[in-house]
Order: sequence, then C-alpha cells, then structure tokens
Amino acid sequence: MTGVCELAIKPYLTIELFGYEFPAASDAEDGNWLNVEICVANEVSSLKIAHGPHLRSDELARFTRRISRLLADQLDDAELDPLEGWFNLRFRRSDRVGHCRMQFEYHSPGAGHASGHSRHSFDIPIDQTDVNQFARQIDAALRIFPVKGIQRWLGWLDR
Repeated sequence: MTGVCELAIKPYLTIELFGYEFPAASDAEDGNWLNVEICVANEVSSLKIAHGPHLRSDELARFTRRISRLLADQLDDAELDPLEGWFNLRFRRSDRVGHCRMQFEYHSPGAGHASGHSRHSFDIPIDQTDVNQFARQIDAALRIFPVKGIQRWLGWLDR
C-alpha cells in the first residue's frame, strides 16, 4: 500500500499518510484524523503500526512548530504525542553541535487490559539535518492535509 505522502528519516522511520479518515468533515474534532501507517526500525528490531487513524493533522502542525523551536535552540526536545496515546515520537538534542536522538515508543492498544500488551522503544542517533528535513516533509504534508476547524483561528496550534 502506498500513501499520498511520506514523512521519513530513512532507514529508521517512515510515516505514510493515506488521507483523512473523514474527508468530508470540516470540523476540528472529526476533520483532522489521518489514516497513516508507521514503520520504525533499528539494527536489531522493527515495528509496523498498521494502517489506521493514528494521527491528526493538527498534531503534525504542533509538532513542526516544536521542531522549529528545537532547531532554534529554544527547546531541548520536540515531541509528537498523539491523542490516541499508542505511540510518541521525540527528537531530543544530544549536544550543541547538531547531534540528536530520535526516540519512538509504542504501547499496544491492549495496554492495561487482562489480555496483556506489548511495549516497544527505539532510541536512534540522528543529526539535526534529519530533523530539519522531517519538518519540511511535515510542512509539505500539511499543504495536502491542512488543519480543519475553528482551532486554527484561535491559536490552538501554537500551544
């Protein structure tokens, strides 16, 4: 399955965006859900989070703003922490000469239930040029899948 666009730090992370879950919705609550597929890997393990509405366009918009602040030395990390809560992605500054860490954590949806759950963590060294490129990819994706609803006018994205 091939998405409409891709956010990637190859060969470690790929987030394919397939489209809005509810393309006709124009409200902030339903209109911003995106169907995505996420693959993350390092030299010993890989994880694929199947196609589904795991991310929102407004979450991507907030994340790219945080990345900009990270690259401007205003923050030490930038985190994508989706509403669904199954995964989070963090870029953390390692030093002041451009080295970063990409930290990805996934908790299966069964977490906390008697049936059990799984947890996966990845901590991968990357460079600020990777982070900058990822931010540009998010900006391109947001031109295809813009944030919908009133929240963009209320400054909600700048939190």
